[in-house]
Amino acid sequence: MDEVIIGGPSALPEITAKPLAPGAAIKPWMAALSIEIVLYMAFTGLALFLRLRDLTAVPLGSDEAGRAYQAWQLIEGGVGSTWAAPLPNLLAAGSFFLFGSSDLAARLGSALVGSALPALCWFLRPLIGRRPALWAALLLSVSPLAVYYSRALSGEIVATLLALGLVIAVFRYLQSGRRRFALLASGLLPALLLSDALAVGIVLVILLFFASVYAFGSSKLLNDTWQILSAGGDTFARMLALVLGGFLLISTALLTNLASFGLPTLGTWLAQFGSGPPTGPWYYHLELLLSYEPLTLVFGLAGLVVLFRKRPPVAQWWTPVADTRTAGSQSRWDDLLSPLFVVFTSFWTVVGLFLLLITASKGSGQVFIALLPLTLLAAIAIDRTIRWVSWPFRPETWIHLGILVSVGGFVLIMISQVTAGPAPKMLQVLYLILSIAGLLLVLASLWRLLDRQLAPVLSCVVLVALGVFSLHALTRTSHPISPAELIYPARTQPDVANVVRQIATFARQTGIRQDLAINLDPAVQQPFRWYLRNFKSVAVGETVPDGASVVIGALRDTPENGRPDGYVARVNQVGAYQPEGLFAFWRWLIHGETQPVPTWNQAIVQLNN
Repeated sequence: MDEVIIGGPSALPEITAKPLAPGAAIKPWMAALSIEIVLYMAFTGLALFLRLRDLTAVPLGSDEAGRAYQAWQLIEGGVGSTWAAPLPNLLAAGSFFLFGSSDLAARLGSALVGSALPALCWFLRPLIGRRPALWAALLLSVSPLAVYYSRALSGEIVATLLALGLVIAVFRYLQSGRRRFALLASGLLPALLLSDALAVGIVLVILLFFASVYAFGSSKLLNDTWQILSAGGDTFARMLALVLGGFLLISTALLTNLASFGLPTLGTWLAQFGSGPPTGPWYYHLELLLSYEPLTLVFGLAGLVVLFRKRPPVAQWWTPVADTRTAGSQSRWDDLLSPLFVVFTSFWTVVGLFLLLITASKGSGQVFIALLPLTLLAAIAIDRTIRWVSWPFRPETWIHLGILVSVGGFVLIMISQVTAGPAPKMLQVLYLILSIAGLLLVLASLWRLLDRQLAPVLSCVVLVALGVFSLHALTRTSHPISPAELIYPARTQPDVANVVRQIATFARQTGIRQDLAINLDPAVQQPFRWYLRNFKSVAVGETVPDGASVVIGALRDTPENGRPDGYVARVNQVGAYQPEGLFAFWRWLIHGETQPVPTWNQAIVQLNN
């Protein structure tokens, strides 16, 4: 099909190549490279390194082990139970098929999916511009939350990648009218909805946006889209086939369990808004963003405000592409933005933050519904901030900047020193008030001296400072998880490897080997069920059958109630760490100091000779 622009004339730029100098020769592989491509390759390589490094440093958690065990069952010839989010399990099953079942293979799919996020930003260039797309790729490659969830067998990072791909496909179709983008969106939709409950909220945001466009914006946009789909022959039929076929294949685990056909993630998503007591404070997700993604949060919200203040006329919001190029820049894409896409990203951010605030059952993975659009807005804001700076600086600009940086550094050091020591609380508050008062006095004295050079430079200083905080958070999340991490509202099993090793040794010593009878209490069956998968006689139940050689009990069991030969294995039930007050939060953020808030549960393991 020829290129068709929906709702207006084409604004795609004409890019002309400069002729080679006489006698110049260039190798074919070098001709395909550019600085932009090299940067995307570097960001993708950095993402791979951060996500694959020490990937098996900690054992699989309860949820991870449950997914891995279901994937292993599929490879061994059966599904066993209905999957709540089938796609991550299928990725793990594919990894097991290729590389064998292991912790590394279980997490490999998520790591590769998360590493593809920076590369996918390449396709954002016609929507937000080349430089903002590069900034988005960099932010996603080093995002602490994205790195953390890419290093675990979970559906959140898979849903994030598919959501970005779906949004790109939809708006690139509105931009160009090319059928391949419509077909791509149709294939991505079922995969997204079956990846995680998070995806249901993202699809709801997309539907609400286009419903708003139709109701309050321009019905012509959607009418034109429908006419092109109808005129495309079998395009609509192919799209419907891709949607239904994707749902059928993914939800039924490649047709191995037809009874599970449906949308299991919908019920999980709706349950988050139940009437029960909230599992965390209403600001939990904002605390997560401020702790781990301060750069993205601050510049994303700043971009939201700036784009709203400098918004084009409302009549231009609903056009898929606006040609904002100026005369003399006919070969540049830098200023080529889609107002429709920018408005959608802003809408997505606002609705996503609202959904996070009203969610009753709070979890850290839900934050991606707002983090992804915030990242795109932050990329636009960072690009505009850097382009805002003008060179060279006047001498007084350097003086003003030096004063502000010195005072700001003094305040930071003062807060760090005060919160690190055992000083009385009143003294801490006094130091903090004096530091903030000094900073405000300096700002007030320089207010009249602010010029067009100092303001953008200050923005760049804030950019660097928040970037340092984000990298600091990255070093925390990319290492083995501490039981007091803000981000980790699940379980760690530090003694799992030792328990499994003891059981394997016991099986060899008794000569029973793989036929060893093992009983698991349902409350602690994962991750032990995953790590004991090669044993043939593993039962799950509260009642211990006669002849069980190994019993792994729940918390209510103790070594004194008839199990003198047992020993204790730690199973740490960890809740989201909530710092009590500003100083506790600062201790966690700067010094890594936490209070012993987790509940240190115990599982009893008995070996019967």
